[in-house]
Amino acid sequence: MNYGSFFIYSLTLCFSSVLIAQNDHVIKREQMVKTQLQARGIKDPLTLFSMLNVPRHEFVPKNLEEHAYRDGALPIGSGQTISQPYIVAFMTETLKLKSTDRVLEMGTGSGYQGRGTW
Repeated sequence: MNYGSFFIYSLTLCFSSVLIAQNDHVIKREQMVKTQLQARGIKDPLTLFSMLNVPRHEFVPKNLEEHAYRDGALPIGSGQTISQPYIVAFMTETLKLKSTDRVLEMGTGSGYQGRGTW
């Protein structure tokens, strides 16, 4: 194997592991929406779309990333937590937001709810 082939092989391995990890997060988000949100009565299409597409794992510490889509709050440091997915969806749906609305999230949380969940 020459240097060029080895380089391409290495890049292929690197990108495939990234795609597998991303795919795993997509599957976990789909399960979260189905079992935690829709099963509890969240029906607003925009809320469900947002919860399905916002990468919750990017709002938690790396060592807790595998737990990002579980049914519970997670610590994010400084005594703060990222809220349980159902609570975020419930609060968002309750606001009955339109695509033209703007929301200012107040507090010292992760910013997860404020990032495009309407």
